[in-house]
Amino acid sequence: MAWADEIAEQNAILASNQKNLDWLQGNTVTFHTGSTEEPIERTAAGAVGYMTAWRTDNPSVTEGDEFDKWNYWVNGVSFEGASSSKTAAEAIVAIQEGIAQLTADRDALQAHIDNGDVDAGE
Repeated sequence: MAWADEIAEQNAILASNQKNLDWLQGNTVTFHTGSTEEPIERTAAGAVGYMTAWRTDNPSVTEGDEFDKWNYWVNGVSFEGASSSKTAAEAIVAIQEGIAQLTADRDALQAHIDNGDVDAGE
């Protein structure tokens, strides 16, 4: 694979990882959920902010996937399907380490391009 193509793939992965990090850290960004045909867009402070806004819009809902997610993120109530393999803090560290490694790999490829090195993958 050509270096430029690898860099493009790495940038897409980095953007996805950053969105996951924003979700866990409570960073205010725009999140998209729902189907691709009718996505829901909401700017919120991470998972807690997103689910709090969902609850404000849906105060009478007492069951279902979104209710379970709200109850999990806001109240800490686990539900079937919730991941408990890592704490949020552990997940944040793992994502940050992955971002750092992938960024270093991407930057090394870019350095090859900038230096005029021959790309054997082209």
